[in-house]
Amino acid sequence: MRLRYISPIALPRTTRESLLVEDRACVHVTPPGEPRKFLRHAPEFIDDPGGTGLFTGIGTATYTSPPEFLTVVPRATLFGYRALAWDGKFCTDEVCTSAVETERFLSNLASPEPFPNEDTGLTPAADDNGDGRVFELDPAGREERAFAGAAVILCSQEPSNFGSFLFRVLPKLHSVRSRGLGHLPMVAWAKGRQFAELLGLCGLPEDRLIRHDTLLRTRFDRALAPGLRNPHAFIDRESRALLRSIARGRPDSGARRLYISRLGRTSGYRLIRRMVNEAEVIEALVGLGFTVIEPEHLNAVDQVAAFASAEIVVGPAGSGLFNMVFARPETKVVDIESEPHWIYAHAGLFAACHARYGLFVGEVDPSDPAPVHRSFTVNVPALVDRVAAFLAA
Repeated sequence: MRLRYISPIALPRTTRESLLVEDRACVHVTPPGEPRKFLRHAPEFIDDPGGTGLFTGIGTATYTSPPEFLTVVPRATLFGYRALAWDGKFCTDEVCTSAVETERFLSNLASPEPFPNEDTGLTPAADDNGDGRVFELDPAGREERAFAGAAVILCSQEPSNFGSFLFRVLPKLHSVRSRGLGHLPMVAWAKGRQFAELLGLCGLPEDRLIRHDTLLRTRFDRALAPGLRNPHAFIDRESRALLRSIARGRPDSGARRLYISRLGRTSGYRLIRRMVNEAEVIEALVGLGFTVIEPEHLNAVDQVAAFASAEIVVGPAGSGLFNMVFARPETKVVDIESEPHWIYAHAGLFAACHARYGLFVGEVDPSDPAPVHRSFTVNVPALVDRVAAFLAA
């Protein structure tokens, strides 16, 4: 099967009133339909006691996100992480805002590796235009299931990543509600219990949740796919309001000072971005009155409540810190970073949440052969001094 990629924003425009009756692939775009610009405020400090020089010069920055939109595809097939196919074409929930982004996106889909290929099984195919937008899809070996009627597609990139779920998937519910589509069944990756629990807190009960399986092909009479609102993790105002609405009214956890531990995630065989001396860090921060949590071991209500009542959050970069979307404005964050690859997303998310954030840099183990997610060490006395000063600020 040959499929040509088309950007969803290039589809014919439709109206909100026609979303459930259109018999063609189309898109509803929120006016004015232009790329949106967001200004990130700078971190309050960058502490680099080891002199790594990782984040020299990080200050304010402008983030560009696409217009807010929703794609409608009759007789659609969902495959891979988030791709929708119809009539020899396919799209995803993403709109690239530059030629560089488009080239990167298509190059990833052309990869033989499952992660950049998004489990689509797509392979590049020759085409007359030579623009890299034509792919072959071999449906062999993939089971197919079908659902009658209309369904909302909440699927996106990195489906099993909890941080990705917080800034990519949950915000789509605003796009759904604002168009009066909240009554429809919805497709989402929800194999982890917290995924389904958070969807429930947002008003999506189990009986309307269709659990996405990236290795199946799923057919729908009508697929309605909200666009990716926050591709760079700088969540927009509407997303922030939706996520904060989950936090309001939750019981006070009593934990004003939180340390977000990855100790359980980096022990044994799971040696991913391991803080070698994390036990020492924990001991020192407990002495400052910190409560240590591992968010993956909490249910969604307790996880939201912990961040909603915190005055300061300290922890190594990762999905756990993305729970800052539930924190109050002006909550302080000390983000312990050891590599530069994701700082654009991390800093953007903290700034978008109106957090008071700063960066503390760890030193990677030079003997670790991994290209990314290498083990690292934190200067504990320097971290304690910074946290104490930040508490007093």
